[in-house]
Amino acid sequence: MIEQTSIDSYIATRKDGKVGKRQREIMGLLERVAGPLNNRMIAELLGIPINSTTPRVFELRDKGLVESAGTQHDSVTNRNTIMWRVK
Repeated sequence: MIEQTSIDSYIATRKDGKVGKRQREIMGLLERVAGPLNNRMIAELLGIPINSTTPRVFELRDKGLVESAGTQHDSVTNRNTIMWRVK
């Protein structure tokens, strides 16, 4: 479950006061897991397409709610990826 303080922070930074469903899902997932995740992992764990995940993560980053936890090699894609965590 996403923390109320995180929701309040997000609402305060958004002009229309609405919290998107995908943002809530991603924030909740990042708060529940034992470590940072990349966009592919987030998409896989939530069962949603990565093209629905990546823009939402960047929106959360721009709002200051998630931050980079560095980069890590993803053995599935064989690429270095940004790892995300709740700020």
